Amino acid sequence: MIDLKHIWKARITNLSPSQRRLLNAIAREPTAHLYSKDYMARYQLTSGGIASGLRTLKKRALVGHEDREWRVQPPEMRKWLEVLHDRGPTPAENYRWWDTGKLSFVFNQSPLLEVELDLSPSMKHHTLALDLEGTLISNAVSAFPRPGLLDFLSFCRETFDRVVIFTSVPETAARRIMGILAVEGSAPAWFADLELFVCERHMQKDLERIGPPGDVWLVDDQEAYILPGQRNQWISIHEFMPPFTQMDEELTHVEVQILKKLSQSNERGH
Repeated sequence: MIDLKHIWKARITNLSPSQRRLLNAIAREPTAHLYSKDYMARYQLTSGGIASGLRTLKKRALVGHEDREWRVQPPEMRKWLEVLHDRGPTPAENYRWWDTGKLSFVFNQSPLLEVELDLSPSMKHHTLALDLEGTLISNAVSAFPRPGLLDFLSFCRETFDRVVIFTSVPETAARRIMGILAVEGSAPAWFADLELFVCERHMQKDLERIGPPGDVWLVDDQEAYILPGQRNQWISIHEFMPPFTQMDEELTHVEVQILKKLSQSNERGH
């Protein structure tokens, strides 16, 4: 299953703090009076921030003017947010699927990405292989977890039938790192026990070792590891490099790529 929180997270990536405040205000309290003093004070908004923020939120189709009020769009996402705000994250889980078992809307992450998502149970398929160094962590020596790692791994577990690690880090070291990340809470507890596939450094990663290549996708920061005949199964990510900023949002961008590939795969009936 695909949790709506991951779609919401992907939709709001790269919003500024003031834009997020405005979106949060509209999500919690739809209004026809964005510029009223009480509303602005309640949500720490400024008139200039509302004007510029509204342009961005409208462009991304995150809000719209409906029944003379500014409201979150689409309505299905608005309903989920209402439950989340009023009753908390656990009841909101019940709104993962709708009566039709389907939620479709246009997802606008950037001018170059417009995807119609069909969130039906059949979308959960495939094996996802994850590289370790430069993708999930800094490197095998420092092993700094990439920002957003915990949420990203949860997204992967909910979205795919099978998640594995495919790395050039020796098995003993890789297992040690995976265990540390799980114990310290940077990764879910189950991360320590994931299937582990190791390839020699400077050798390419053959997805046939994991399963039929067409059913395995690989998230990796190094193009050199990708076999020419398996490039369609590769999901690229920028290497996690010094200064290892906490502003890094690459894992969120990968979630967007995955959702796009799932939508395209579902359309082909794969």
